[in-house]
Amino acid sequence: MTQRLPLIPTVFFILILCGLGTWQLHRLEWKKGILAGIEAAQKAEPINLNQQYLRNLTINDYQRVTVLGRFDHTHEFYMPSRVHKGDVGFHIVTPLTTPMGQTYLINRGWVPHAQELPATRAAGQVSGEVQITGIARLPAKPTRWQPPNDIPRNRWYGYDLTLMYLGAEIKTDAPQFYIEADDAPNPGGLPIGGVTKLEIPNNHLQYALTWYSLAVLIGLIFAVNRFKRAA
Repeated sequence: MTQRLPLIPTVFFILILCGLGTWQLHRLEWKKGILAGIEAAQKAEPINLNQQYLRNLTINDYQRVTVLGRFDHTHEFYMPSRVHKGDVGFHIVTPLTTPMGQTYLINRGWVPHAQELPATRAAGQVSGEVQITGIARLPAKPTRWQPPNDIPRNRWYGYDLTLMYLGAEIKTDAPQFYIEADDAPNPGGLPIGGVTKLEIPNNHLQYALTWYSLAVLIGLIFAVNRFKRAA
């Protein structure tokens, strides 16, 4: 009976490790689907939002879009702790309203801490109609490590479109996505666009192999141990 006791925890850990490996293989296929969708979206022509009616419009994450409108600089949103080439600053999110009255939230890009306030980057506060080309993004669910949005101080650590639309006094039908502008330079050099991260890591195969290897290793250790006992 005593010789059989190590078998139970050994089998248990092997099953757990194999389960983790299989889960990572499922994650691998899931990630491949996401990457394939991103690649297809980047190859497609941008959707002209001025020619689309919102209620009949289906936008996928990472879909390229273009839109003509005017910025409402009085309702900028500030997203802190954003890094550009090693420097920490803010992303500037600004409502843009089309001639038809539809409003979109545009992540115009990064600014350093010293130029958070609009007055410090007046050249970039463009007036008149502008054509924005960028990438549509669906808001990600907040993680447990994400700080809560500090609405009174206008500090947004994640996109809460409902509250942002409310704060920007947007009363028209509001889309359930925002737009990250491309890297076309803004007057005065700020904000610096092109903040979309298209290179998404896909390490699930390595993780799966690691879990499976650990399962094999535990099995070998158990087998060697039983062999020495039998000898």
